[in-house]
Amino acid sequence: MTNCEQCRIGRYRSTCATYVQWHEGQIMVIPNAPAYHCDVCGHFFYDNGFLSKLNYLLDRFADPATDVTVFTQAPQNTKPTNWHHSRGGR
Repeated sequence: MTNCEQCRIGRYRSTCATYVQWHEGQIMVIPNAPAYHCDVCGHFFYDNGFLSKLNYLLDRFADPATDVTVFTQAPQNTKPTNWHHSRGGR
């Protein structure tokens, strides 16, 4: 791997780390995300390919129509439905 951009002495080593990020008001946790860290100063960053794929997936599956509707009152139809078992003559 290449020399560290922070200390200019160490070398980046490939590793895996848990990626934790807030996304649209919810916490997103991805274990074993590919990353690199310096063996001298500990500078750390996630793999650019991983971040690009993650952004692609988040953009692709983002659907503005998935807003959650919160009901503050129970539905008015509280009438029980007539239930019939599926076995014919019993």
